[in-house]
Parts: sequence; structure tokens; C-alpha cells
Amino acid sequence: MLETTDLREKSVKELQELEIKARKEVLDINLQLAAGGQKDLSLVGKKKKEIARILTILNEKKRGEKANA
Repeated sequence: MLETTDLREKSVKELQELEIKARKEVLDINLQLAAGGQKDLSLVGKKKKEIARILTILNEKKRGEKANA
């Protein structure tokens, strides 16, 4: 799990890649849960919160670029 301070240091491109990776992980966890292989139900929620953090920082960066333009 990445900290918010670590995420703020990353570029927009890196954040977009992290978002895609996290979404794939949520899908994988859901498939494991459906198959009965995964027992920890909280993993989906944790990944979704990570995605929300990434999207929030992406939006902050995009708003900052618009303000500077």
C-alpha cells in the first residue's frame, strides 16, 4: 500500500499506470473470492481506497496544471 506522500511525488503518467495496476488487482481479488481461493474480504476495500487516493492526487495535479496555464 502506497502512502499519500509517495503518490504525490510520482508523475501523472506513473499515477495512471498505478491506477490501471490497482484496478487489475481488484479484478483478480474478486475472481479469487468467487473461486473460493481468497479468504480476506477486506483486500477489495483496501485496493479501492488506494485507487481513490490515486485518482484524488491525479485530479489535484490536473487542476494545478490548469491554474498555471
